[in-house]
Amino acid sequence: NNREYDRAVEILQKGTYYHATAPNIWALLGSAYQLSDQDSLALEALDVSLELDASQIGAYITLGFIYDERGDWDKAIEVYDQVLTISPDDALLLNNYAYLLAQKGTRLEDAMSMVQKALEKSPDNPSYLDTYGWIYFVMGDYSKAMEYIQRALELNPENPDILDHIGDIYEKM
Repeated sequence: NNREYDRAVEILQKGTYYHATAPNIWALLGSAYQLSDQDSLALEALDVSLELDASQIGAYITLGFIYDERGDWDKAIEVYDQVLTISPDDALLLNNYAYLLAQKGTRLEDAMSMVQKALEKSPDNPSYLDTYGWIYFVMGDYSKAMEYIQRALELNPENPDILDHIGDIYEKM
């Protein structure tokens, strides 16, 4: 949370040495590696986590995020589909998957349902509101998009992605 990713990696590496069979430590290490831009090491740690316990939701979400960031959207969708069978109501998973589908401009009704479920759990989450608005944007409903993304911006005025989305909406309008 303090953005000390290298320090987190150092601590978690020690944790995996002393607790080599603890899947949650491996998942956290994978997340720390991903946040410190070491995706290949993140993938290795996440693989170990999932080998130890295939129900590690956080490991799947990080894995899907990495594939999404790399532009390997088919692999990200495969990961998200797999974890949805384990945890169909995880708000972060639903939001991330919905945003990915919106980016691809595909299955937008599914994406809308997913992010609505996420918003039911956390109605004031700016990331979820941004995703909801972004789906409306992709669907061409710029006024609805503005409504939700503006709410997201009010809750998180420094978020560069939300600011970028506001700019995209203004450009279209």
